Amino acid sequence: MAVTDLGLEGVALPGLARTGGVLNAWELVAGCVTIGPGHAGGGIPISCATPPVLGGAWCVSFPGPSPPGLGWLLLGPGPARYPAAILRPPLVCSPAFLYPVAAAMLPAYGSPATVCVPIPADPALAGAEFVAQGFSLQSAGCLRATDAILVTVVP
Repeated sequence: MAVTDLGLEGVALPGLARTGGVLNAWELVAGCVTIGPGHAGGGIPISCATPPVLGGAWCVSFPGPSPPGLGWLLLGPGPARYPAAILRPPLVCSPAFLYPVAAAMLPAYGSPATVCVPIPADPALAGAEFVAQGFSLQSAGCLRATDAILVTVVP
C-alpha cells in the first residue's frame, strides 16, 4: 500500500522519514533504542517519555533511589562507544559500562528522574543520533548506571 493510498502524501509523520528521494517511500525510524546494559547484570531501565521530534521537547526518564534523589543524564554524539568504557568503584556501586562520549551532563531529580531537552525545528537535525545514559546517586554515596539508548531525531 502506498502512502498516497492512505491519503498521507505530503504529510509529515513523527517516526517516519522519507527515503532515497522517492516521493512516496517511507521507513519507520525508532527514536529510542536500548543499545547496552549499565551493569553486567543489567542496568536501571531508561526510556523516552516523549519522542525526539524536530521542534518538540524530547524527554527521558529513569527510576531514582528512594527517597527521590539526584541523578545525571549524560548525552553525547552517536554512535555509541564500543566497547563501552568501564567505570569502577568507588565512583559506581559496582562496575558499570559507559557508552556515551559525554558532551553534556544534565541534572535529573526525583524518582522517576525526568530530563527534557528542546529540539530545534531545524530540518538539518533530522536523522541526527546521540547516545544517552543516566546515573542515579544511591544512598551509599555511589552511582548506579542506567542502560544506554541511541536516540535518533525524527522529522
